[in-house]
Amino acid sequence: MTQITAQVRILGIVIIGLSLVSMAISEIFMEHGEMGIEITDDEDLAGETWPAEEPTHLEESGYVGPAGVAGEASPSTYHEFPVREYATEVIVTLTWDNPSTDLDLTVYGADDSSCGDSTEGAGTVKEEVTLSTARVLSCGIGDYTAEILLYNGAGESYDIEIWVCYNGVNNPENEESGGQTCPE
Repeated sequence: MTQITAQVRILGIVIIGLSLVSMAISEIFMEHGEMGIEITDDEDLAGETWPAEEPTHLEESGYVGPAGVAGEASPSTYHEFPVREYATEVIVTLTWDNPSTDLDLTVYGADDSSCGDSTEGAGTVKEEVTLSTARVLSCGIGDYTAEILLYNGAGESYDIEIWVCYNGVNNPENEESGGQTCPE
């Protein structure tokens, strides 16, 4: 009986210690809450305050093609980009010149699962994927990948623009983000 009593006491001490640590962390966040921005684009996250960070903006060019032989996989190219904690939106835009070429865009999250895609078909020269705060949270924090797939055509040069937005989105007054904004 004394061994069980000792284990219960130790467990109680651990629980009290964890509670005190949790309270201290909460107090720190409450003291520094004014440094963040309130999240309002998702019901589950409304009212939370996250620290302001500068958005990540990448622009790259590439080439994909030519299309494979019937029965073989179509060629793809890949672009990796980091998504850090507190990301509020990811916007990936793919553009090219020839509307008869059909390129598709898929964005994969940190766990390599598909988070969003755009497959407009021939006749266009743009594909875009936008991930909301809730979608970014479900796709995880880490390295994301944008896949450009040549669905149909002889091959094509393209430009890809990637924005990873952190709170302060579209707010040039936010000095903590250097006044940078994400596209509207």
